Amino acid sequence: MTTNNTAAAWRANFSFAVTSLAVFLGFALAGCSTTGPSLFPVGETAQQQGAPAASTSSTKIAIAPIIGAPEKIATQLQAKLTGSMQSRNIAIASGAGASYTLRGYVVSAREKSGTRVSYIWDVTDTTGKKVNRISGEEIAAASTSKDPWASVNPALMGKISDKVATSLATWLPTQSA
Repeated sequence: MTTNNTAAAWRANFSFAVTSLAVFLGFALAGCSTTGPSLFPVGETAQQQGAPAASTSSTKIAIAPIIGAPEKIATQLQAKLTGSMQSRNIAIASGAGASYTLRGYVVSAREKSGTRVSYIWDVTDTTGKKVNRISGEEIAAASTSKDPWASVNPALMGKISDKVATSLATWLPTQSA
């Protein structure tokens, strides 16, 4: 009986710790916006925020390093995202001259049904003002590892990358000169 109570208490404490981390990251990421106080608004567009529009024919997007994921996963996810964007004819800036910067934040947490991977991608203009946000979450199959990132495989990264690139490709044409 004592062993079961100890295990239940450990699971409750672990769940509390993961939830606390997610809340902390949420508040930390909410401070990344220069448009005022907002906590995870979904689907904001440049028109809703009153941002100046850009021409899509010469629009290039720089991809900032991904925050939250281990370096190996962040590097793989960035490569997948680059491929997904290129397949949708979105020009990627390799240096100066980007019209927008895509900044990604990714967190992973174990759950009973698997591993939840939540992501937020902010599109900022040349002044650093957020003009669009793409967010979502995916559930990966459960793994035997205690590390929630162990469940994040190339297929899941491809799924996230495709959703982000599709959303970005849908949003970009709405930005007119």
